[in-house]
Amino acid sequence: MIPIEPYSWYYSPDHGQLCRVIESQTLWGETTCRVWLPDKGTVVRLPAAQLRPVSEASVCTADGIAYVASAARVADALTQDVLLAPIESSVIPLPHQIRALSRAIAGDRVRYLLADEVGLGKTIEAGLILRELKLRGLVKRVLVIAPKGLVTQWVAEMRTHFNEDFRRQSNCFDDWPLDTIIPDREAFSAFLQERCPIFLDLSACNAQAGRSAKQEGTGVREKEESYGLEFPGPSNLPFDHDDIRVYIDNLFIEGLLQAVPHEQAESLSKTWLAIGIRTDEQADRTRRVDGLLDTIASAIPKEDTRHDDWFHFAKTWAELVALALESDTVV
Repeated sequence: MIPIEPYSWYYSPDHGQLCRVIESQTLWGETTCRVWLPDKGTVVRLPAAQLRPVSEASVCTADGIAYVASAARVADALTQDVLLAPIESSVIPLPHQIRALSRAIAGDRVRYLLADEVGLGKTIEAGLILRELKLRGLVKRVLVIAPKGLVTQWVAEMRTHFNEDFRRQSNCFDDWPLDTIIPDREAFSAFLQERCPIFLDLSACNAQAGRSAKQEGTGVREKEESYGLEFPGPSNLPFDHDDIRVYIDNLFIEGLLQAVPHEQAESLSKTWLAIGIRTDEQADRTRRVDGLLDTIASAIPKEDTRHDDWFHFAKTWAELVALALESDTVV
């Protein structure tokens, strides 16, 4: 990681532009920066490890110039409300499919139920929305959960019409209680909660042996029955995966998951697991208050924000106020 100086300029490969560091903060061995993105006029939080020196900015190479030119064309199209997916894909969408695409991407957050009659092309509509979001840079990866009999059709149509190569995860979730935990948020939280002690035991065990928590310790496997799991399914979940950690952190911060005690709490609380370890009650509250403040600062609704986002913001604010009153913290 390069040294980070406040008010200095760096290059963000994820955003493809130069940015200026406003401040940096190191917490539990990880440095996070608040940076200003001049092209977007916004301030975001980035891990310091993702920032590169200005000299590594690739915009002056032939590929960089081509990329900027293409991005400019896309940006211009977006200002004119032009739909990119129908132009870029190999399928000629029908009028009702164009209308579904337009309505789906009209809001800040895409939450749209496709419920057309059988045979009207719901797979194509989903593919158009998927492709549009990727072309606009709003998503990077997509997970499709389909009935077993339709998996081959989905893979084939996404590749043929939208040049999207999906990898089949055969039998990956066969032992998961998806019918129970997907429609019920409380059940999903409980499913994760009862597996937290197992993950902590594995983390502590494997830390001593120099392994990652993804490698199962035999001592933990032998006493899995003693955890008294209510929900069936895998006992060792990859909470430490890079794509999952941020969601687990947020679940603890928002109170959907509760911190759990552990006999090695002192050593585990020095890692990224700290938010999920019950140590000192006041310190636990303070960590949650700090996390909620960061969440609220990055999600303040605007006038045109969807109502469900307003409800989520209100819930987070109420949680913050309640915690602050309990811990005598000034927000």
